[in-house]
Amino acid sequence: MSQAALHGGDPVDAATILALLDEPSADWRHEALLAGIKMIEPRLVKEPIALTTAPGGIDRHPLLLPLFAWPGHTPEPPPESPVRSLTKSEHKLFVKGRQIYLTSCVACHAADGSGTPLLAPPLAGSDWVLGNEERLVRVLLHGLSGPITVSGKHYTVPEIQPEMPPLATLGNTEIGAVLTYLRRAWGNAADPITSGDLNRIRIESQGRTTPWTEKELKPYAGLSPEVVKTP
Repeated sequence: MSQAALHGGDPVDAATILALLDEPSADWRHEALLAGIKMIEPRLVKEPIALTTAPGGIDRHPLLLPLFAWPGHTPEPPPESPVRSLTKSEHKLFVKGRQIYLTSCVACHAADGSGTPLLAPPLAGSDWVLGNEERLVRVLLHGLSGPITVSGKHYTVPEIQPEMPPLATLGNTEIGAVLTYLRRAWGNAADPITSGDLNRIRIESQGRTTPWTEKELKPYAGLSPEVVKTP
């Protein structure tokens, strides 16, 4: 709904969508609207929609501020990014990963990747998402339990749930799609993880039957694949 309404760049349609976000409603409705906006975020960052007045309630969604302009608010143009564009096949994975994310991950991590209080930490700008693939792939394959420090902030129960379930039932293509989405959504700018590395890590850690802890994954946080080997 929001994606279609904003696609044409009409300020009246945009104001209508933002007004819906300002209304009390079920969380799922807001999540659906935000998800639609995020689908065309790259376009809106380059060409923010010009509104006639400041939309109510947008302060509750600060990640939307660069996507819209109004009198007294002009978003700064995005800096030139050194990150390469996704290839055609990688973009297909990105789209597929977004669909999986909105089915399996959005309830805890939110449509904009900002995390949800009492459930899960943020993924947008997360050093876990942008960092070494050796750690990130293992989390998706086997899950994560216990406290976790994300981008310098420590999270523990009851700030988050005690355990993140694994996505190991998904095949390598689906896992790769989710990883591609996580590493390029919400302003994240990391390269996709290759299918070869993903398959290697799955094989190396196939004997794992319990979720990882942050302490166990510490050796994988900053070392290259050539240095790190699964015990």
